[in-house]
Amino acid sequence: MKILLASIGTRGDMEPFLALGEKLRQWGHEVMYLFPAQYCSLVPKVCISYAMSKKFVQLVESEDGKVLMGGKIGFFKKIRSYYRLYKIGMKINHEMYQEQYDCIESVQPDIILHHPKCLYPIVWRLKYSKKSILISPVPYIIHKVDDKPNLGFGKSSYQWWNRFTYTLGNYGIVKTLYDEQTSVPENQQYTKGELKSALLNGQMIYTISPSLFQRDIQWHKGVQVLGYYERNKMLEWTPEKGLIQFLQDHKKVVILTFGSMVNPDPESNSAMIYKVFDDLKIPVVVNLAAGGLVKLDNYSQNERFYFVNQIPYDWILDKVYGIVHHGGSGTTHSAAKYGCVSLILPHIIDQYVWNDIISSKGIGPKGIALKNITFEKLKTLLYDMYENPLYKQNVTTLSKRMRAEDFENELRDFITETT
Repeated sequence: MKILLASIGTRGDMEPFLALGEKLRQWGHEVMYLFPAQYCSLVPKVCISYAMSKKFVQLVESEDGKVLMGGKIGFFKKIRSYYRLYKIGMKINHEMYQEQYDCIESVQPDIILHHPKCLYPIVWRLKYSKKSILISPVPYIIHKVDDKPNLGFGKSSYQWWNRFTYTLGNYGIVKTLYDEQTSVPENQQYTKGELKSALLNGQMIYTISPSLFQRDIQWHKGVQVLGYYERNKMLEWTPEKGLIQFLQDHKKVVILTFGSMVNPDPESNSAMIYKVFDDLKIPVVVNLAAGGLVKLDNYSQNERFYFVNQIPYDWILDKVYGIVHHGGSGTTHSAAKYGCVSLILPHIIDQYVWNDIISSKGIGPKGIALKNITFEKLKTLLYDMYENPLYKQNVTTLSKRMRAEDFENELRDFITETT
């Protein structure tokens, strides 16, 4: 079958689709990708990729986007940034919806697997009675959970409010779908009720380990939690000799990474975090990645620091004690899978949820938002992470359970069955 995988977001939003694409190709299907242009280079050379606008990623990396990711600025300036992001974001989402329409109508795949930010596949499913499946690497969206609110609504202990937040979140999706109908040539007019039904009754896969997040019994059978998948990132990567030597010289190393996250003041944040590591005499591999962390001269010659620009987690994580990170879904899963104690410094939305999950599982201390960190708070947390033996015991047990998970047959049947 011809299967299109469509995603919008940061680098972490592409990875689940790349991993699923590897599986689908192994099962003999023709796989195509629809990504923001910045990430089309990640697509295997044997596959076709279609590029959407660069504007969404550019917005995330803009000065206003950096504020959202962890800016320490005044309340009113933050409100202005949020308002600008909303206004510009609406225009970009409109443009990308049209790009999804153009690609999908041209390609006419048999099946679409799509990120929740990619909405046209829901309309496409209604239009052609074909199969589209929502793929979510994050929990608490679309379908109600009594004890947790929708991802974008913070925290609450009130069941009625938790359930209502999903109604509010889904209303926004349905309204967007309804309004966007006039932006494409057919100008079809599905009612809001039809679109809501398509959203709630459609198929959905949470690409999350059930060891971290369980399926709710009140969901219909078309919504499943079918495990975490990662692609082989070491095919075109080899470690530097200096890195191998660093890991040999230090027995209890921590890796520090913010992945694809950016922030308004990487120099100041890096300086504070590095000083904590230095004061505690903890050897650290710093993954500079997208620029949320930077290399500073006064630490580049420090024997306890090793800087890399990119590093495959599936290579490094089983060689280190723990990881301090932003709390992205993929990083959180990889850390747990490879038995690493985690300390999360969340930047945005789902990262706060993963911070709660890590803490509740006892595989790391409860982290603090990047925008709220201070030297003393971080020092206390990092010391606890590094010296509390219970975290390592718990994550070792969890790692064994995650490595034993095998949902490949269920995943294949769920995606490709035609009945």
